Amino acid sequence: MTSSPKRPWFRFHLLTAVFMALAAGGVVWLNATLRWSPLQVDVFKYYGFPLAICTKYYTALHSEYESDWIFSPLAILIDAALALSIIGLVALISESLLRRRKGRERQYM
Repeated sequence: MTSSPKRPWFRFHLLTAVFMALAAGGVVWLNATLRWSPLQVDVFKYYGFPLAICTKYYTALHSEYESDWIFSPLAILIDAALALSIIGLVALISESLLRRRKGRERQYM
């Protein structure tokens, strides 16, 4: 009876790395897309998801006045924490599904 050595806890599958890269690409795409405010009174555009990392205000849609970009350090920290949480959750789910599938394959051999 030969048994393979148990894998260390920090090693993960290549497919998990691919899923993590896709999730990171999605998070970057969400944060880098320019969005316009849904309000009609004061118009502003912003980058960031779910919080606005940087914002530029306008008084009307086609007005001459526009402000400089205003950055929010707290929003950057919250968005970064959320991005890392999403990527970590994708890794945990992927690894648990792949290891469970591998365990089932060994059981039927």
